[in-house]
Amino acid sequence: MFAPFMFSAALKDIRAGASVIMPIPSLPQELIDAIIDCLALPKTSHGENDDTGDDPDAITTSFESCALVTDTWMPRALFHLQNTLTVCPRMTAQKLALLHHPMFPSFVNKLIMVLDGVQPDFSDGSAKSVTTSDTAAMLGTLKELTHFKISGGTSNQCKPSRVPLSDGISSSLMTHLVFERVIFDSFAAFSEIISRFPALESLSLLQARLLQDPRNIPQQTDPDIFDIGTHAPPRFLKTLRAETLDVALESKLGPWLNHPDKPCSIESFTSNLSILYEDSKPLLEWLSSSVKTIRVFTSPNELWYPGWMNLAWSSLDKCLSSEAFSRLRTVHLVGYRRDAEGLHRKFQWSMPGLVQKGIAITEGLMVGDVVWI
Repeated sequence: MFAPFMFSAALKDIRAGASVIMPIPSLPQELIDAIIDCLALPKTSHGENDDTGDDPDAITTSFESCALVTDTWMPRALFHLQNTLTVCPRMTAQKLALLHHPMFPSFVNKLIMVLDGVQPDFSDGSAKSVTTSDTAAMLGTLKELTHFKISGGTSNQCKPSRVPLSDGISSSLMTHLVFERVIFDSFAAFSEIISRFPALESLSLLQARLLQDPRNIPQQTDPDIFDIGTHAPPRFLKTLRAETLDVALESKLGPWLNHPDKPCSIESFTSNLSILYEDSKPLLEWLSSSVKTIRVFTSPNELWYPGWMNLAWSSLDKCLSSEAFSRLRTVHLVGYRRDAEGLHRKFQWSMPGLVQKGIAITEGLMVGDVVWI
């Protein structure tokens, strides 16, 4: 693997001997863009013998390589990467070289940081977890970031990681934050971290929890259940996604969003059907006075239990059709598989309260990996 300084040295050697290299003909930018666009074509367009046609990692590496060819190639290549950089313990030589390219930081506005993408039972020990200093250095280099995701791993078998955001790591431009499979030291630490991003508009918490003894599960009657600290939520926060949170975090999330000093108004809420049905109704009720749109994801496993789905839809209908949800306008159902579309239509009859109330019930299919809500 090339180290960044080795890559730079190689470029200098090439330029030093430029007199023996044939000049590169100048091509119109439109033609350059069209050539780079060909990398995004489906596998069938590349030929039957192409083994990398639809491999996302291979295509990503190809675009990263294209971005390093010349300055005129970088904008189009990063366009196909959605101006996104993914950082993980094992990074390619192309990605390391990009980080040291003077033009690269100005094109990147989305950063996905995988703290430990290795399943603990199968790790060969060569991967190094991303540290707090790595995070600080990355945010210091990429000054145009508006979207930031921290993931404890890309597999359910990965252990959750503690959030590597030390004091001083902040941004006035960040509008979207995603925390996936991470652990916060406490709810006070969570709220303090969020307060460093005053322009935040969207927050996603996926399989997040607080660092505590799992045997000490708080109850709604506990005196400290509403101890939400002094840091109020960002004033522009309008979108929330919450899935598979532990009881300690979820029980304080609602009171925090309705902070007595400076409450925020969540207008769009997203979660899984099973979570809404079994776990998140208390949180949903905290949002009742402000939420306008609710997005419900249906997982593939849930489609095999139509009877359970019927009960879940009925329970959700009873909750959302109450007078408390006076601003609710749309419930959007999202399926992961094509056959979910028909099932959604079938189970809409389980929500007569929403129909009677005039709430729009829409549906759609999951397209790719939904990272930013």
